[in-house]
Amino acid sequence: MAPPPPKPPNKPVPAAARRASLAGDGFQDAPARPRGFEAQIASLDRSKAIAGIGYRLSSWAEIPRPLTEELEYLTKSRMTPDEWLLLQRVILSSPAPQNPAEAKAESRRFLSELEGPLARLASSFHLRRLRESGAPISELYRGADIVLLEGGRLVEPLSEIGAQPGEGPFPGSRVVQLPGFGVLYFAPFEQKNLALRLEAPLAQMRRLAPQLMAFFEEHFVKEQNVGPLGCSPRTLRSGSPAKALVD
Repeated sequence: MAPPPPKPPNKPVPAAARRASLAGDGFQDAPARPRGFEAQIASLDRSKAIAGIGYRLSSWAEIPRPLTEELEYLTKSRMTPDEWLLLQRVILSSPAPQNPAEAKAESRRFLSELEGPLARLASSFHLRRLRESGAPISELYRGADIVLLEGGRLVEPLSEIGAQPGEGPFPGSRVVQLPGFGVLYFAPFEQKNLALRLEAPLAQMRRLAPQLMAFFEEHFVKEQNVGPLGCSPRTLRSGSPAKALVD
């Protein structure tokens, strides 16, 4: 029996016809709006994030029904990716280091993480100047109260790059807004020193997830400060702020 004749090669499909066919199958052309599959992945990632938040919260205290409803609301909410990162960085942070070795290890980890999505912010003059001054990285990003010994000379240079007078944790505080990441407060302290704190934007977080943040602050934060990458018990009011000598 003779073999069947070869099939003729397929004719190329014009781009316009190919786009119309894809659209008819439930897909969209990329420039128009996110593809359906990408939207499903985003939804799955958000659900996994909520599950992680719920698991972490349950290790602190029993989750009341109103908070369960809040988590369900968050699953369907329209937070931006940056807002999600902001919320997860704080809620899912690990406990504060217990000794200098742990703090150094965490500082290295923070600097590694900041090379990614926070690279632009980390290289900003505000934070670069603080890093160069010898401010401890772990405590800085956890929102600890930090006293830079002999750091009073940094007040004016920091003030010249966007700081404004404003209410803060220290008398005479000056404020630098770091959008999507936090708020830097600093002020002269005890003659030649500089007091500073980098806070997570708590007002924004409470707006995004009111009951979730209320639960977090009641059962976990307590007397701790809340920074962009976690919490710290090292506060002036506790008598144990972090201290560092300016290089």
